[in-house]
Amino acid sequence: MKKQITSYFLSLLMVVSLVGVLPVLTASADISGDYAYEALGDGTVKIIQYNGNAENLSIPATIKGKKVTSIGINAFHSNYDLKAVKIPNNVKTLQPAAFANCSNLSSVTLPSTLEQIQDDVFKSCYSLTSVNIPAKTTHLGSLAFNDCKKLTAINVNSANTAYSSIDGIVYNKAGTTLIMAPAGKPTVKIPSGVKAVADDAFLGSYLKSVTFPTTVTSIGLYSFSGCPNLTSVTLPNVTTIGSFAFEGCSNLSSVTIGSGVRTIDTGAFFNCPSLKSVLIPKTVKTIYPQAFGFGSHYVNEDIEEYKIAGFVIYCYSGSAAVTYATKHGVKYKLILPKVTGFKVLGTSTNKVKLTCTKQSGAKGYIFYQYNASTKKWARIAKTTSNTYMVSNLRVGTTYKFGVKAYTTSGNTEISSFYYPTVTTSTKPAAVNFSVKAGSKKATLSWKNAAGVYGTKIYYKASKNANWTGLATTSGTSYTKTGLTSGKTYYFAVKAYRNVMGTIYNGPVTTKSVTVK
Repeated sequence: MKKQITSYFLSLLMVVSLVGVLPVLTASADISGDYAYEALGDGTVKIIQYNGNAENLSIPATIKGKKVTSIGINAFHSNYDLKAVKIPNNVKTLQPAAFANCSNLSSVTLPSTLEQIQDDVFKSCYSLTSVNIPAKTTHLGSLAFNDCKKLTAINVNSANTAYSSIDGIVYNKAGTTLIMAPAGKPTVKIPSGVKAVADDAFLGSYLKSVTFPTTVTSIGLYSFSGCPNLTSVTLPNVTTIGSFAFEGCSNLSSVTIGSGVRTIDTGAFFNCPSLKSVLIPKTVKTIYPQAFGFGSHYVNEDIEEYKIAGFVIYCYSGSAAVTYATKHGVKYKLILPKVTGFKVLGTSTNKVKLTCTKQSGAKGYIFYQYNASTKKWARIAKTTSNTYMVSNLRVGTTYKFGVKAYTTSGNTEISSFYYPTVTTSTKPAAVNFSVKAGSKKATLSWKNAAGVYGTKIYYKASKNANWTGLATTSGTSYTKTGLTSGKTYYFAVKAYRNVMGTIYNGPVTTKSVTVK
């Protein structure tokens, strides 16, 4: 059975975990100074409660001559006085929530003997900035550093046989699974070679952005759940998005699902109210309940599920997304694949000719032009042809165009969701230049039009000779010297533009002059 839980219920569980129940001192508990402890069967002791108010604390290595090997459940829970703690050698285990909610704890020294950091150990230690995991630590519990707002680095000893760390993030030793990320790290770029993100890895963190390599194929349960600052995410080749992976990301507004995704598990994007639309590729084969378009809230102290207003799925006919939307009553809109082969066939001083590859299933194509002033796209043509000539453009001006394929179903137009774009330019106008003869020289002069990058100049010594390049200049004049008196020379000039590395040449203007 798929695990189902709302963000509110999850939050409730987190609160209960934080508040905890302080250890009850049993008849076997003993007191030594500020410490309550319990004798263990191997002749060592476990600290089960600290009752002091020290700011900088070195926990004793022994109590009554017996080694301290364990820090018990909730032993230092919610100690607001504690700012720095040094845990002694011999300690092998930190039990659940041992230092949870110590909000002023900024420095922790872990012993070389430490083997286990269990669940929630440093949860909600808001002032903790970094921590070093010893070589012998082979177990990191779930949410061990959850909600540590300032924690930006979890560093692993290089001799550790279980874990490694890259940029302060914990991975398995092979570097194929991301195990745990610091809650306070705002941006994360997962390195290539990582194949999976473990359950709870980023749960409740203050992450603002994350970049996935193409090697990541699996995202675990609750791995990014409750990340309030995460606004967009792109999942390129992730095969499986785990249950509630992005649940409760309240400001997540943009999700790009790559063609590698096959399964979107239960509640993957549950309670993401800012997510108003998503395009689901036809390569997705299975979508489980509550994956998209649903949230929950309290109504009269009860949790009720609701549909997110305005949410729509963009999807392809016959796809798993259509099945999901139909079954769960979620609004959807059919689309066509993105057009390919979009390019410019040619330009003139006031026209641009566009074309794209003909697409199977399309009735025609919709061409768009970008308005740089309004920063919006405008539809300029709807045609059954895959080629279109844009006319009445300004001379020597940069333009940006896009195209979508379309078809119809009844009275409904179905088009591509995304469209490719091209940036191009109309050609510059012809250069109106003058040429003045001098003694064994000729001087050319002109005015540069707006948007012109420069001028190319050519000449020849007779009417039927080939043109020879003289200069390319951004100026407005050029003098050719070393000419022969009484001889007629021919000059040609054209303006050019350079737009994104492509040269657009204007018409050629020619004139002749007899040199003095």
